[in-house]
Amino acid sequence: MDIRIDPVSLEVMRNALMSISDEMSAALVRTAYSTNIKDRRDASCAIYMANGDVVAQSEIGTPLHLGVMPAVVRTVLKQFPVSSLKPGDGVLYNNPYPEGPGHLNDVTLVSPVFVEGEPVALVANQAHHVDVGGTAPGSMPFGVTEIFQVGLQIPPVRIIKERAVDEEIMSLVRENVRTKVEFKGDLMAQHAANNVGEQRLMDLFRKYGTDVRTAAAIPVMASFFLPILKSVSV
Repeated sequence: MDIRIDPVSLEVMRNALMSISDEMSAALVRTAYSTNIKDRRDASCAIYMANGDVVAQSEIGTPLHLGVMPAVVRTVLKQFPVSSLKPGDGVLYNNPYPEGPGHLNDVTLVSPVFVEGEPVALVANQAHHVDVGGTAPGSMPFGVTEIFQVGLQIPPVRIIKERAVDEEIMSLVRENVRTKVEFKGDLMAQHAANNVGEQRLMDLFRKYGTDVRTAAAIPVMASFFLPILKSVSV
């Protein structure tokens, strides 16, 4: 990849991407229902390229989430290649196996970002939900011998379709958790956070690149990966 960019533009873009991920986290914390997210801030947000490479991670949230989310995004893309997604979609996932969140309470929502009809990025967040079923309230029981005792396992499933919630899937999930109101409220907060990230990224791409392919390549160079940064001509 031989794309020339001056150091000032690189730094502007890097900080813009970090600001977007932080704004996503702020939106998630402010709109969530449960104390897990509003007060404990047990949630994290990040931005990825359309192929799943990390671009920016919020400083607000839980480092554990940020460590496992790249694997979560890769698993989601295996089930839902970015070419199969549409603007406004949201894929829900919480199963640690084979490559997922740390435990069932950590529910992830992944959404695509489109510019001029082309997928250029992904926004995602992971949040610790109060309860996801299982043998004990809170879904973190002691002495269990299999994951089925812990709670509801959700494979990658498109619960948001073109900005509309699939109420059938939502009803299925809510009937298997003890905190129905909090679960839906927190999930809608996750959806809102991804919407914020999507809108800010679309504005950024429109401002700094008329060719969406070039615009999509700039965030990769603005990331913290030294091998990529060394390949950039300045």
